[in-house]
Amino acid sequence: MKLVDKVKNILLKPTAEWIVIEQENTSALTLIITYLIPLALIPGLSVIIYFGLIGVSFFGLFAIKQAIITFVSIVLGVCVSAIVIDNLAPNFGSTKDFRKTVQIIVYSYTPILLASVFQAIPTISFLSIIGLYSLYLLYIGMKQMLKTPEDKLAIYFVVNFLVIIGVFVIILAILKMAFIGTLFYSKPIMQ
Repeated sequence: MKLVDKVKNILLKPTAEWIVIEQENTSALTLIITYLIPLALIPGLSVIIYFGLIGVSFFGLFAIKQAIITFVSIVLGVCVSAIVIDNLAPNFGSTKDFRKTVQIIVYSYTPILLASVFQAIPTISFLSIIGLYSLYLLYIGMKQMLKTPEDKLAIYFVVNFLVIIGVFVIILAILKMAFIGTLFYSKPIMQ
């Protein structure tokens, strides 16, 4: 299935699409390469526009570094989160299946990645709140794909959400410290 069709289906008819996804035999690596990476370029490009073209800082090395850090944080964040969440699955009566866990996380990221386009322009950045739809996709994906029992679904959902956020923040912090030298910006950086 084409990327655009898959995006449209997961956003507009997620319950039916999770059933389709459950039947797919796509490897985790293939899914990351063909689905996640193209969508993860959107936040990277938004960062370049925000830091480079809108005038928050001088377009140059800083904007490119920020875009690369954002992109790598997303891809690594998905991979590390999937490992942690998959290993936690048996504790919540869920199916331990790394490929399915990657599918859940990757497809659940879709609204966040698409909504990041609004971050490029400060006056409309509030619209990125539609990325919260990812939480719903994560919840129903866990139920469908990992067969999490109803009595443990809410707590496992919260744990998964915290793992995904925590892993992303840690990876982002490490990359920022390694490539930029600081976690916070007090003024635009000219390079």
